[in-house]
Amino acid sequence: MMGPKRGVAPHHVKVGSLFPGRDTKRTDLMTLLQMSKAFGLLPLDDGLNYSVMWIVYSIGFSVAFTFLSLGYKTYYMVDTDDFENNAWHKIIFYCRALVENIIIVSHLAQVLVHRKELPEVLKEIKKIGLRSTYARYFAPVGYLIIILNFVVIAVLEQNSSTSTRASLATAFCEVLCLIILVQFCAVLEVFKNEMDVLTSRISINQAKLEVLSDRRQVILEMAGSTNKVFSVQLLLICFKLFTDVIYFAYFTIIEIKEIATPKGNPIKVIRMPLYAVWQLFELYSISSSTEKLVESAENFNAELFQLMRDNKDLCKNKKLSLCLALKQTVNFTACGFFTLGYPLVTSIIAAATTYLVILVQFSL
Repeated sequence: MMGPKRGVAPHHVKVGSLFPGRDTKRTDLMTLLQMSKAFGLLPLDDGLNYSVMWIVYSIGFSVAFTFLSLGYKTYYMVDTDDFENNAWHKIIFYCRALVENIIIVSHLAQVLVHRKELPEVLKEIKKIGLRSTYARYFAPVGYLIIILNFVVIAVLEQNSSTSTRASLATAFCEVLCLIILVQFCAVLEVFKNEMDVLTSRISINQAKLEVLSDRRQVILEMAGSTNKVFSVQLLLICFKLFTDVIYFAYFTIIEIKEIATPKGNPIKVIRMPLYAVWQLFELYSISSSTEKLVESAENFNAELFQLMRDNKDLCKNKKLSLCLALKQTVNFTACGFFTLGYPLVTSIIAAATTYLVILVQFSL
């Protein structure tokens, strides 16, 4: 005899009654998704389906922006004397610019390659609810920090028009990279909140438990699909954050050494270390979103185990016993190169410190 389909409740159990606490009025993620579409990062229509018009627009936007961004920065390197003919500083600056643009282009490529997974994930998110603290608070704070660090400071320093255009291009790249990061974190946050709801609804009712375990399986599959869509971007973003921490810390030390000279710039001495800290916070946000979802999945397993241990009738249910025995979870990685989690933060800090010491020694 066949059981109910995955994620579908038996006829005597109302799924809606299991999730009365969902907040479907807040639409924090909607603003993020609309911005993603406007900036060519999400070629989907309002029904969250791929649209030829949006695909053409996204490709055109990405290509045009990449050429303009790299063009401004190339002209800036050639036209200005800010680098004081230091080839090493020019290489660092341009490599950073290349990585930023590669992240944006790779995101669009991943979105187009995974044409099946992304709409499924976003439609599941829409069903659960578009509430997200990442989209509501983290993203706006990030936009403000980027604008202050690259745009406002450029105006206060009264830089040349060439330098200002390069700063604007960098700021826009940073905003697009932040949007990609927040997309990933916000989706995982929604799934984590749903997993917490499932855990809170665990009871001795077998039919209800089967629905919850099926629903949990769907959430884990959607989380795995999310990782698949964002794997390349996460690898590049983690690399960018790692190099940015070194970049801003290194040039902070350079500015501190020159603070007493006419070349010294007190504004840079303040803004560069602060932005390095912000980059570490972005890295922490990625790790935190993955760790919290994995923890929520493990909490579900623990609650189910506790309930089944105290009730022998539940142990006779083969479906629940199999669910408990498999201990299903999800492992988030960056293209399989490393696992995304809290240990990644400490590893990057340690590696960045080592490379920073080497760079400082060579510059002495």
